[in-house]
Amino acid sequence: MGLLGSYFGNVTVPQFLQRDPSPWTTILHAWSSLCLIMPIIFLIAVARLIGNRIGSGILGMHFIRYLTEGVIIIGPTLLMMVKYYEYGDYYTWICCTIMVIAAVAGLTKKPHKQLYLLGGHQPYVFKVNRAMIYILALVALLAQGFSSFPKYLQRTYGYGISLLDLDAGLYVFAMASISRTSSTQSHLLTNYWFYTPMAALALARMALIKLVMMRGESEKRPSDDVLSNYFLAITVAIIIGCFMCDRIRHYRRQVWAGMAILTLHEIVLQVFTSEYALDNKTERGNIFAANKEAFLSIPGFLALFLLSIAFGNFLRSRKRGVPYVVFLQRAKSIVETCLFSWAVTLYAIFTTSIAPITCNFGYVAWVFAIGLSITLVNMFVFNFITNTRKYTDDLLHPTNEVLPSFVSSINKNGIICYVFACILKFWVDAMLEPRWRSENETFYILSLAMLSVAILSYLLTHLTLFYN
Repeated sequence: MGLLGSYFGNVTVPQFLQRDPSPWTTILHAWSSLCLIMPIIFLIAVARLIGNRIGSGILGMHFIRYLTEGVIIIGPTLLMMVKYYEYGDYYTWICCTIMVIAAVAGLTKKPHKQLYLLGGHQPYVFKVNRAMIYILALVALLAQGFSSFPKYLQRTYGYGISLLDLDAGLYVFAMASISRTSSTQSHLLTNYWFYTPMAALALARMALIKLVMMRGESEKRPSDDVLSNYFLAITVAIIIGCFMCDRIRHYRRQVWAGMAILTLHEIVLQVFTSEYALDNKTERGNIFAANKEAFLSIPGFLALFLLSIAFGNFLRSRKRGVPYVVFLQRAKSIVETCLFSWAVTLYAIFTTSIAPITCNFGYVAWVFAIGLSITLVNMFVFNFITNTRKYTDDLLHPTNEVLPSFVSSINKNGIICYVFACILKFWVDAMLEPRWRSENETFYILSLAMLSVAILSYLLTHLTLFYN
């Protein structure tokens, strides 16, 4: 939907997937979404192990290594989502079995004598989180419009959830958790890179739809106009959240503020605005009506931002490396919070249900539970099992590459890559007619699109133009 509805007249909303909102169906979708995300962590670990065995000192070998890591991560991820999503349970159980075996083997390496990297400007666990979420967001963006992409995973309008409903919420979680609250610098000014690209995308969408409507080609409008309002909602939520964090700096107070906003948001939805927000037949003749989903979901995204930044401030240590005892204490706290979040999610499923389009109480709880789950597994895989760094007690000198170069590059340039993917998506919609593509063609087109984004990220990294 256009961001200034008054320019476009009464715009109708395209039909989106209306899922069965029953509790057990929602639980099944929540579990399957987790099962399709978790294997990406192990693909990153495999890419690191293989990448470290490919030398990068010879001319051209660094790019070959980068490309190999990208293929290892992107190829199986797209296969799981496009063609074999119904086997998500098996992927997770296989990964869990390998993780347990590796953890037992890791006990022989005297983990209690090592230091674990949970400090610094951007701890590596947050970098892996953000890279994973960028990959998921890119797939969610590029897959829109392909009729052969599994409907089981496509976005939902109304109550119910799917894998691609996670991208907006996890984006907020990643941006907030990796950010740190400073006592001397303005949070709003130092983190402008988190919200300015979303604002630019919102304005670009406004201009595009205005142009299309002026040409009288409304039938050619992109089919995800309503969901693109997430650009507006995320921008406003992050700006307000940064402003609040300049005044609420302790993570406990940030948690209380987030819970208070989320509770009030759910009360307002239940009493006043829920039916209006989920009615896709309302007229769209003014700026608020044209963007009602965005405006009514802002408090939910704001609450998620505050909870996520509090989590990041809690996990991040002042010292770059922490001893084994502190690492276990942080892990224990995350396990407890994660279990509590999943319990709250189950409670929401059986009471208020989950509505991604309004970012209600259940959606925030679900996204937060997913975010904590992948953070916990990332800590376990990259800090405990694979021993991503060997440390001296004083200098913390690395002896191996910590993360795959592909992950590091996507983490640095993910936002620019997302903007490029938006442009690429418009070209795909205009030139390749995704509605008529088969399953195999969808896989090949998405693979080439993701490969193009990966090459752009590599060029940006080595031309040192953008670093976020």
